[in-house]
Amino acid sequence: MKKNLLSITRKYRVCFLLSLVVTVVFVVYPIHLKAVESRNLVSDSITNINTKDAISLLSKCESTQHCQIGFFIGEVENGSTLLDYRGGSRMIPASVVKLISTGVALQYYGPNAKFITEVDYLGDIKSGTLYGDLIIRGSGDPSLGTKYINGERERFFTELLTSLKKVGIKAIDGKIIIDASSFKPFESSVQWLFEDLGEYYGVSLFGLNMYDNVIKCQVSALQDSTITVDFPDGFSDFLNVKNEINIDSYKDITVLGDPISNVRVLRGGISLGKSKEIAVSNGDPALYAAKLLTMYLNEKGVSISGNPIAYYRDCPKYDSSVDIFRFYSKPFSQLVKETNYRSLNLWANAFMGLLDQRLPKSIQSGLLIAQNYLTSKCEIDRSEFDLYDGCGLSPKDRITPSALASFLLNIYNAHPDVSTAFYYSLPLAGVEGSVKSFVLKPPLSARLKSGSMEGVQTYAGYVRKGGKDYIVVMMANGFTDRTIIRKTFREALEKYFL
Repeated sequence: MKKNLLSITRKYRVCFLLSLVVTVVFVVYPIHLKAVESRNLVSDSITNINTKDAISLLSKCESTQHCQIGFFIGEVENGSTLLDYRGGSRMIPASVVKLISTGVALQYYGPNAKFITEVDYLGDIKSGTLYGDLIIRGSGDPSLGTKYINGERERFFTELLTSLKKVGIKAIDGKIIIDASSFKPFESSVQWLFEDLGEYYGVSLFGLNMYDNVIKCQVSALQDSTITVDFPDGFSDFLNVKNEINIDSYKDITVLGDPISNVRVLRGGISLGKSKEIAVSNGDPALYAAKLLTMYLNEKGVSISGNPIAYYRDCPKYDSSVDIFRFYSKPFSQLVKETNYRSLNLWANAFMGLLDQRLPKSIQSGLLIAQNYLTSKCEIDRSEFDLYDGCGLSPKDRITPSALASFLLNIYNAHPDVSTAFYYSLPLAGVEGSVKSFVLKPPLSARLKSGSMEGVQTYAGYVRKGGKDYIVVMMANGFTDRTIIRKTFREALEKYFL
C-alpha cells in the first residue's frame, strides 16, 4: 500500500523546476554579479549622506561593543546593492536560518500543502470490537496537538474518535501502535549545545510529534521550604525528574537532559510560596502520544486492552492494514507563519527535513537540498554559508548578510502565492511576534525575522517606505549589550531611509 506523507499541489513542483531555470538565467545570475562586483556603496534613491551617517553609527557601535556587525540593504526591483557594510562576513545567524527552511519548503511544496497523519487498523471488526491493533503513522507534522494554534490541542483526538465510531469500532482488543519512522530520530539536535537539549526550545524532531514535544510540570515551593514537582497530565512516571531547585528569588529554573534519555534535571531557584509551570523536552513523544490516546479513548468509552508501543526505526510494514482516516494539518502557509512569528525550532527543523524526498527523511539530507537551492538558484557562493540545522540553534551555523539578502530577493520574486505567503509569515516590526519591540519611526514599516542567542542579534526581512520594499539584513556577533545593538540597528535604518 503506497503511503503519501503530504498533501501537495502538483503545480508547485512544476513551477519550482521551471522557475529555477528562468530565474537563474535571466534574474538571479545578473543580480548576483552586481552584488559581488559592487562591494562599494551604491544608492539610487537615498542620498550618500544618509549612507555615511548609517555606517558611522554601525562603526561606532562595533568599536564600543568590541563586536562585528554586518548590515545590508538592497533593492527588490533590480537587485542592486544600496548599502553593504561587511556584507561578505560570515556570521552566526541564529533564528534567521528559519527563513531558509520555511522559504525553500514553500517554494517546493506550495502554501496549500499539508502534513498527513494516517490512521489504519489491523485485524477484524466484529460486533463493535476491533480484534487487532490501531496503527498511527506520522509524517513529521510538528503541529500535532500544538498549543500555538487555537483548537489544535484536541483536534486529532476528537477526529480520531469520530472516525472510529464511523467504522463501528467501540472497543479495541489490542493496542495502539505509533509508526514514527518517517524521520530519523534525534538527528535535528546533534549540533546543539547540551545546555539547550532539556529546554522546551531544544526539543528534537521525530516522525510523530505531540504537544510540541514537551511535557509540562508544576514546580511549587511550599511554606516549609519543600519543593515539589507535579505533572498535571498524570505522567509522573514518564520522565525521571531530578529536582535540584533551591529557594531563591534571583535564579531562573533551567532544564538539563540528554534527548536519548528520560532523565531531566531541574536546577535554579523559586521564591517561597510560589508555583511555576515548566516545559520539559520530551525525548519519546510517539510513546507519549500513544499513551495519551489510549487514556483519551478509554475515557470516551472506547476501551483498549493492550499496552501501546511506538517505533522510531524499522517499524513493521503492516501491509494488510485497512485505512480509517487521514488527519490533515493546517496548510503550510499558516504553519510557516507560526514558525516565523514565534520562532519555533521544532517546526523549522520539520520543514528542513521535509525537503528530503526519501524515507526515512533526514535533516542532513534536507540541508544538502537547501544548500543546493542557495548555490544553484540564488547563485550564492558555497563559501558564504555553513548550516547545521534548520532553525539556527546550532552555534556552528554561519552565513553572510549578502547571501541571506540574495535568498530574500529570490523568494520575493518567486511564484506570487509563495512570495505572498512568505512575506506575511514575517511579523510586523513594532507590532507583533518576536519583533514587537523593534519600533521604527513612520513612515517606515518592516516585516522582519529576528534571531538571538548569547552574543548574537540578527534581523532579516523587508523594510517598506512609500509603498516600496527593500531587503534588509542586520547581524551582530560578539557584543556585550543587546539593548545597544538593537538601538543601533533601528537608528541606522532610520538614518538611511529618513
